Amino acid sequence: MTSEQSPDTPQLGGGGDMFTAGPAAAGIVVSRDDALNTVASEALTALASAGSDDAERNYQRALAALRERDSQAGPSLADAYRRLDEDRYQERWAVVQLVTDLRTPAAVDFLADVLAEPIPEEHGSDPVHGLSTVAEEVVIRTTALEALSRLIAGGSPEAAAVVYRQLDSDVRSIRRAAVQAATDAADADLVRRVRERLTGTDDEWMLRVRRVGVGSVPQPNPDGDPHAGGGTTIPPEPFSK
Repeated sequence: MTSEQSPDTPQLGGGGDMFTAGPAAAGIVVSRDDALNTVASEALTALASAGSDDAERNYQRALAALRERDSQAGPSLADAYRRLDEDRYQERWAVVQLVTDLRTPAAVDFLADVLAEPIPEEHGSDPVHGLSTVAEEVVIRTTALEALSRLIAGGSPEAAAVVYRQLDSDVRSIRRAAVQAATDAADADLVRRVRERLTGTDDEWMLRVRRVGVGSVPQPNPDGDPHAGGGTTIPPEPFSK
C-alpha cells in the first residue's frame, strides 16, 4: 500500500540505517464510540494489509471518514496509543502513522509526548542482526516528526517549536530527522534557526543532507566506473544560503 508517508522517513537498525517499521496488527480499540472505532479499525487494518490495491482504497476511505470526525479521532487515537504496552511496537507505530496521515493540528501535544518518552534500553537479543527494540522506538519517533513537519507546513508554530526542541535529543537519528522535518516543512524561520543552531557543531553535516531521487544517483557499471550509468545532477542543498 502506498500511504502518504515519505519514502525517506528515517529507517534504523542496530547495525545502521536499515530498519523499517512493520505493519500494524488489527484489533486496537480506539474508542467506545462504535462508529468511530469501526472506521479507525478499518484504517489500521488497511495498514496491516499493505501491498494490495484494496488496502490502499480502504485506507483512503477510512482516512476520509476519520477526517470528518477530526475532533474525536485525534484524541481517541492518542488515548489508544497510551493504552498500548511498550512492546506493541507495530501497533504504536501504526497509530502514529495514522495521526500523521490525518494531519490533525490538535495532535501536536500528543506527538510532543511521543517524542518526550525516554527510549528504553535495548531488549533485543541480537539487535545487530535481528530485532532491535531501540530501532523500533526510534522509528515511532521519526514518524512523529514527519507528522509535525506536515503540521508546520500547514502553519502550526506549536509544531515548529516541538521539532526545534528535538535538536537537543541524545539520539543522533532523531536530531537528523528533526533537521529533515524542518527542511520538508519549508518554514523559513525554522530553517534559519536550525541552521544557526547547528553551524559550527558536530551536527553541522546534517544541514547538508538532502533527498536524492534514485535517477539522480550515479550508478556503477561493470567496468567499475562509479560515475557511469546514472544521472549526475545533484539537487541543491536544502540549507544552502
